[in-house]
Amino acid sequence: MMVPRGLVCSPLRRIAWKRRGLALLAAPFLIAATGGITPVAMPVEPADSRAAVATAHIVRSILEYTRWPQQPDPINVCVVGRSRFGPDYPLSTLGNGVAIVRRNVSQANASTIAGCDVLYLGDIALHRARQWTAATRGAAVLTIAERDPQCLSESMFCLVYRQQTISFRINTDAIARSDVRIDPRVLRISRGG
Repeated sequence: MMVPRGLVCSPLRRIAWKRRGLALLAAPFLIAATGGITPVAMPVEPADSRAAVATAHIVRSILEYTRWPQQPDPINVCVVGRSRFGPDYPLSTLGNGVAIVRRNVSQANASTIAGCDVLYLGDIALHRARQWTAATRGAAVLTIAERDPQCLSESMFCLVYRQQTISFRINTDAIARSDVRIDPRVLRISRGG
């Protein structure tokens, strides 16, 4: 009797399936070992305008999944430094109708955080970025860093720009230290939702 080829499993194929199974079982431990930083990606076209649209989509989506102790209306996004993309592109409103307002803030004074619901760190030096994120500790301020792919600024979200993709890393330690809560469904952004 002839057995169809797809039903026979060679020893090498069994080993490959076992390795996949072990990798899936180890995934939660590998994520935990990354120091609380989870990467997420979204494909984009190489043109800057498409990257600006994708960045605005990511930022708006992050805001959709953010919960402040008291919902701000409007949400004040304070931009420190020159931003490559992000809030330069209009964010307008959230799905629930809450307006998003952009405000530029001087790099020199981290004490001007009052009135900011979101701190968007553009092109600034790492030591300045850390001063800004330190100023938000214990406050209900969401932090997003544009040019910090390794999350060394200790921001909650760190955008990563690569050829044809924009991704971000989630710094769970920074989120845990904040009064802002992030819905875990924020990971849906990676699937385009």
